[in-house]
Amino acid sequence: MEEVKEMKINGEKANKELKEKITEKIIEEGRRQEQALRKEVEDLKRELREMREREESWRKEGERWEEGLKKVEGRVGNMEKRWEEKEGEKKGKVGEEGKVESRVRELEGKLERREREERKKNVIVKELKVGEGGRREAVERLMAEIGAKVEIEEMRGLGRNIERGTETLWVKLKKEEQKREVMRRKRELRGRKEIIREDLTWRERRMEWKLEEIAKEERRKGKRVWRVYGKVRIEEEWWIWDEENEVLRNGKGTAREEGRKKEEGRIGEGRD
Repeated sequence: MEEVKEMKINGEKANKELKEKITEKIIEEGRRQEQALRKEVEDLKRELREMREREESWRKEGERWEEGLKKVEGRVGNMEKRWEEKEGEKKGKVGEEGKVESRVRELEGKLERREREERKKNVIVKELKVGEGGRREAVERLMAEIGAKVEIEEMRGLGRNIERGTETLWVKLKKEEQKREVMRRKRELRGRKEIIREDLTWRERRMEWKLEEIAKEERRKGKRVWRVYGKVRIEEEWWIWDEENEVLRNGKGTAREEGRKKEEGRIGEGRD
């Protein structure tokens, strides 16, 4: 009888311990799920903030360009009005049209130079992993790893790759010398996934794209090619990009054959 009573007590004790363990597991699982949910919510909030920052950045840049273009359009409109007043005079008309085109190119050049001036201290950092310390700490750490001493004035996110867990950042440095040092030392990133690039204007990006296309074509022909900003060396000869006519020219000013044909085509069209 005592043995039965003891077995009953032991069974009740075992059931109680089992219930306690199950309760603990349920509580622990609940905490784990709660933490995971909180992290997911924080990630979503952070991503939403970054999206808003990008949208605001794009909006401001769009407003700045729109303002510049309105000024150009206004001036062009005034010039066109003056040209129309002299429409009956063939020579005057042709001359005024040339002046309008020349003025437009001049204004576009001023806008381009101003934008390049504004970007002189900027770099773009791609494929950067941002840890708990935040973007600034991640950029400063990367710069220290390549041996560049910099002071960061401003930065903003340009995009995020959730799958790889990396970000693309726009970074404004305090001095142009610091930017030049970064661009000299970025070769230390060879073999790594991080990328540091110039903050180029639309026209500069177009130039770099065209130079890269030319370089690829020459390499396909088996030629030795080396490319830097605004220049390309094919075999032993350096060619410099002529932005106005969008052709390559050698040290003597001679246009490269492929580009010369395009240039002559544009000049011929203007004479018709």
